[in-house]
Amino acid sequence: MAEPKSTDEYYNLVVIGAGLAGLVSAQRYLDVHPTAHITILEKGYCVGGVFGRARLYPGFHTQWTVGLSEFADCAMQRPPAEDCLGDSYKAQYTTEYLESYAAKKGHGGQTLGERIKFGVDVRNVEKAGGGWRLECTEGEEKRTVGFTAEKVMVATGVHDQANVPQFQGKETFGAPIIHSADFGASNILSAPNTSNVTILGCGKSAADILYECIQKGKNVTWVVREPGYFAPTDLPSPYANVLEAAQTRVMSLLQPSVLHGDGWWVWFLHRTFIGIALVGFIFSVVDKEARKRANYQGRPEAKNFEKLEYNPSIFWQNNTGGALHHADFWDLIAQKVSIHRGSIASLSPNQIHLDTGASIASDALLLGTGWKSSLTFFAPDLAASLGLPHDPSLEEPRESEKWTSLESTADVALTKRFPMLASPPPHSLKRLEGTPYRLYHTIAPISDERDRSIVFINSLVAGNMIFQAEMQAMWAVTYFDGNLQLPTPEEMEKDVATNVAYMKRRYLSNGQAGNYMVFDMIPYADRLMREMGVEKSWSGGKSTFGVNRPADLGRCWEEYLKGRGKEVGWQLYILIIYISKIRLAS
Repeated sequence: MAEPKSTDEYYNLVVIGAGLAGLVSAQRYLDVHPTAHITILEKGYCVGGVFGRARLYPGFHTQWTVGLSEFADCAMQRPPAEDCLGDSYKAQYTTEYLESYAAKKGHGGQTLGERIKFGVDVRNVEKAGGGWRLECTEGEEKRTVGFTAEKVMVATGVHDQANVPQFQGKETFGAPIIHSADFGASNILSAPNTSNVTILGCGKSAADILYECIQKGKNVTWVVREPGYFAPTDLPSPYANVLEAAQTRVMSLLQPSVLHGDGWWVWFLHRTFIGIALVGFIFSVVDKEARKRANYQGRPEAKNFEKLEYNPSIFWQNNTGGALHHADFWDLIAQKVSIHRGSIASLSPNQIHLDTGASIASDALLLGTGWKSSLTFFAPDLAASLGLPHDPSLEEPRESEKWTSLESTADVALTKRFPMLASPPPHSLKRLEGTPYRLYHTIAPISDERDRSIVFINSLVAGNMIFQAEMQAMWAVTYFDGNLQLPTPEEMEKDVATNVAYMKRRYLSNGQAGNYMVFDMIPYADRLMREMGVEKSWSGGKSTFGVNRPADLGRCWEEYLKGRGKEVGWQLYILIIYISKIRLAS
C-alpha cells in the first residue's frame, strides 16, 4: 500500500479519461456532490476519447443514431442531412457535442472542461490509506506528478489503447505503419508518395479507412485473417432504425439473455420449439440481408471476394464487425480492392509478406487491428484482487478452483434455461490468455464492496456505449454513496460467474473476456435501475414496444436526486433538462 506524498494534489474524486464515459461520470457525481473537489485526467490533448478531434477523418461515422446518442441533461441537434447516413452521422458531430458538454456542464462555477488536466498519462494506481494514489507523467517532458483521491472512476473504456502488432522486419519496411487511432491526424493519404495502401483488419475501423482510401483514389489491398460482418441499419421495421428497435423491450425479449427474469414470454421464446424457431427466423432476416448486399459468392470477377464471407451468423457475434454505412461499399471493394485472406508474416522494404506466400508492394500499412486493455496502470496483484483480467498463475489454486466451479455450475443452468445456447454453430474460437473480468455488473470490484472507492465505467462492450455510460455512471454514484443494497460477496461472485458463463456461451469469441453484452442493454438497465430503487421511473408506463431513450434515464436520475441525493438541489437538475428540451425544440 502506497503512502500519499506531500507534493500530491488531493481530490475527493479523480476520473481517469475525458471521453464520453469520463465526462458523464464526472457530471453525475457533481450532480449529487456539487462542492466536491474533482479532476479528470486525460492523457491526450482533447476531450472525446475515441471521438476526440485528433482521431477524426471525413469517413469516420458513428454507429449510433440521432436521439439515442446524447446524455439526458443535454439534447443534441440533428446534424445536417448531407452528413447523415439514415439516422447515423459523421463522428465530428459527436465530437462537437462532447466538447460542448464539457464546456457547459459542471457545478460550483467550474465547468467539466476546466476540471480536465490534459497531457496527464496515468502510469500507476495503488491503494493509499483509505483512498488511492495515482502516479502519472505530464506533458511532453513526461514530468512525474502525483494525485491522491478518496475515490476513483476509471473511464478509459475499451477503445483507449491501440493494439499494434509486432511485425518481423518492421525496422526495414521504410513506410508508415499507422493504427486507426492515429489515422485522422496522419494526413497519410495526402502524401505525394502514397499510392499503394494496405489495410489490415476486418472491423468497422478497417472498413472506414478502406472506404476513405478508395474515395481518395488509392490502390488498396485488404488483408483479412478472419472476416467480419457489416450489418445493414436500414431494414424495414416499425422503428426509425435498427438501434431504436434494439432499445425496446420486445426486441430484448427475443434475446436468450441471462439477465431476463423468469416469465411466460421468456419461457415461450427460449424453451419451446415454436419460440426458438421464431427467434431464429427473426435474427436470420438481418443476417440474410447482410449477405445479400455483400453478394459474397456472386462476384466471380473479383478475386478472393468470396473469402470475405463471415461465419457464423451475426446473431452469435463471434466475429468483429459493424454497421454497413455506404450503399456502394461492397461494389467498390469488388471493383477496386485487392483482397487477401491471411496474416502478415514479415515486412521488408516497401513489401508486406503474408503467411500464404503472397507479397504486396505498399507505401503505407494502415491497421484496423482493434484495441487492448488500457488498465495496465494497476500492478498485477492489485488487478487480480480487483477482479480485472490477469494472469491465472497469480491466483491461489483454491481461488481458481472456486471460479471454475462457479462458472461450470452456472453453465449447466444456463444451457438448460436457454437450450439454443447449448449447441452453437461451428466456429473458430479465440480463447482468452488471462482471466475474464470479474466485476459486479462489470463496474464494481467485489473486494471493494465495503470500501466502495473505485469503479470502472464502460468496460462492458454494449450496443450503445453512450447510453450505457450514463446509466453506469448513475449506478456508480449511488454505489459510492452507499445507497445500494448489494448482495453478499458470495452472491455477487455467483452473479459474476453466471454472467461470464453466459457471455462465453452467447457471444463465443467476443464473450471470452466477460465484458461483452451488445444485445442485453434493456435487461442490463433493468437491473441497475432496480438496484438504484428507481425502477418505476425507468418503466414509466412504457409499453413493451416503446423505445428506451436518454430521457428515461433522466427521469430515473431526477427521482434519485429527489429521493436520495443529500447535497444537491434536484430542482436545478430538472430545470437543466427542461431548458435542454426547449433548445432542441427551437
